[in-house]
Amino acid sequence: MMAQMFPWLIVVGLSLLAAHSILLRRQNENEVKRLQAQLGELVNDLYATHHGVSGMGKRIIGLEKYYSQMENRLEEMVRNDPNRVSYSEASKLVELGAEVEDLMNSCGISRPEAELVSALSRKQMAQKQSLN
Repeated sequence: MMAQMFPWLIVVGLSLLAAHSILLRRQNENEVKRLQAQLGELVNDLYATHHGVSGMGKRIIGLEKYYSQMENRLEEMVRNDPNRVSYSEASKLVELGAEVEDLMNSCGISRPEAELVSALSRKQMAQKQSLN
């Protein structure tokens, strides 16, 4: 009796083994499909990130150029400002004997500025004379 069951056991065992093999193959195929889908999503994310970063880089370069241009314009405006007071010029005028009113008219500065320049210049002249 055992001898008669033996071939059936082999057939059942082989059938189970084949069924298990088919099941594993399907699981592997499903896992491969899932991993491929994940990889596709990651590639898309990487692509989007790359374009975002390169876009930000271009924008930063543009902003740096704009900032540099604005800085140059500001420097030029400061250099060419017709209302800019030359305190060294006012100080030289004080050394030549100019009064506060003269400084106000010649240099276009306010009375307090003219008085300050005059006082500082006279103090410096007095210090120079005391050293000699």
